[in-house]
Amino acid sequence: MEIQSCVKKGKCYHVRTCSGDSFRLHGEVAVEVGVANGKSYSDSRWCEILYSSRRREAWEALLRILSGRAHSESELRRKLAGRKFPMAVIDDVLESCRSLKLADDREFAAQYAVELIGKGLGLRLVRAKMLSKGVAGHIVEEELAKLSFDSHAETASAREALRRKLRSAKVVGDDRAMKDKLFRYLMSKGFSYETSSEVIGELC
Repeated sequence: MEIQSCVKKGKCYHVRTCSGDSFRLHGEVAVEVGVANGKSYSDSRWCEILYSSRRREAWEALLRILSGRAHSESELRRKLAGRKFPMAVIDDVLESCRSLKLADDREFAAQYAVELIGKGLGLRLVRAKMLSKGVAGHIVEEELAKLSFDSHAETASAREALRRKLRSAKVVGDDRAMKDKLFRYLMSKGFSYETSSEVIGELC
């Protein structure tokens, strides 16, 4: 395969072969392998170059994703797949990510659980949100257990959530409509039926 033209555009090189095929190469990869007009490569070598280019692009994309916040490995895989990277490339960069401790589902789960509980969410919603990030069920349960977020802790959290809500709500006597509204509020925060009923009975 012979290179007909190689033009730098931004951080990439746009390559056209004598057979009419067009490719885009990561700029650093193009420079490293010395891609230039008139240069020839075997099919196998060209495939290696293309793979290296896509891997470099995927790695940079992964670092940009992680710069915003911590992610589970499942989230990273989903986002990279959404950017049309080949599965082999995604597997490769995630393996490097794991080896460098940039992605650790257990560490992510521990941090995320603390964040969610700190927002005053109930156990049901905390668990659901953690699972939605692709964290394995056994890791979710183990990290929640480490935090001692059991039914007693959930009741205390629900009690505090209701107190905050009551500061902006007026409950007069046996105001059933208001109590129903407060009950729905607690349920929407992920607290169980039993916990919601218990704290409303205590505070309203």
